[in-house]
Amino acid sequence: MRSELKTPHKSGSRRFHFWYGFLALAASNLGRSNGIILIMAQSFSSFGRRLFLCGIVAAILVQGELACQAQTNQIKSTEPHEIVSRRTFFETGYGSLAVLPSVTTRTNANKAGIFLLLKPSSLNLVKRKQMHLWFQFDHYLPESDGKPTHVGVFVIKILRSNIQSHLVTIYRNPNWERPGNDTKLGKLDLHLEMPWSTFTNDLQRWAVSTNVSISDRDIRGQWHAMPTNNTAFSWEYRTFWPKAVTKFKETQFSVTGRQFDSENVSVNTQLLRFTPTKTPGSSYPVTFEVVDDDAEALFIALYSPDSGEGTDEYSRWFWVRFAE
Repeated sequence: MRSELKTPHKSGSRRFHFWYGFLALAASNLGRSNGIILIMAQSFSSFGRRLFLCGIVAAILVQGELACQAQTNQIKSTEPHEIVSRRTFFETGYGSLAVLPSVTTRTNANKAGIFLLLKPSSLNLVKRKQMHLWFQFDHYLPESDGKPTHVGVFVIKILRSNIQSHLVTIYRNPNWERPGNDTKLGKLDLHLEMPWSTFTNDLQRWAVSTNVSISDRDIRGQWHAMPTNNTAFSWEYRTFWPKAVTKFKETQFSVTGRQFDSENVSVNTQLLRFTPTKTPGSSYPVTFEVVDDDAEALFIALYSPDSGEGTDEYSRWFWVRFAE
């Protein structure tokens, strides 16, 4: 028996050491944190040892790649600036975004007096106070012509578990229409069980298509439209959505410190019609809600035609992480 173990059949030995090396490579991928060192028996052939060493080298290279990625896309963390004046918030500039920390309902949101101003292109650390988080978009535009426009809101939630995974919410408030059709479109509120890969692939397909019907078929509803009494067709800004996904992918490792897991995300997309205010105050503020009961962090991207951006690049993006 000892002799058989020392001098196995040549092809069997190669097969054994091939799978040994294969497992070493697999182990290197599983052990991407802090470089693994595995201690193995010394009686393997040089062929098996070479494959094993390849696995170790692969682990080191992967670790280096992740470190390089984190450094390249590193974003700074900050605490939002608290504002206790509605006028002051409106004067922060069209497109600014704030958390409304003491708000629990839409009625309260419309009367909010405390604003946590989020810093764009940054990780904003926010203390969680309730499970429903309200945001306000600054729609003060002194040069407004009084016509309605819209804002596109893309929220990607990093969840602590995958209990809500595959949920895609697609929302649009009332008073929209399609070009060449005067039929008013009411509120749309879809909740789809759709994997991340399917939805993001759909966004890519929409971006290169010229026919809005492709999105109608994919989500089984008419989402893209233009605000009544305006000509800004949201379909014309469809490249915003996949570009926001790209920015999310580039920055999420810097925020979470781990590889992206598509099973632990849910998505909320909104199209909100509103009329910009010409004075630094409004009885009809632009607010929206995000249910964050299981969220570790939020990625939020916004565009609005009146910001001068949105066709070739999104207007602004923000990360929000919760401090318990």
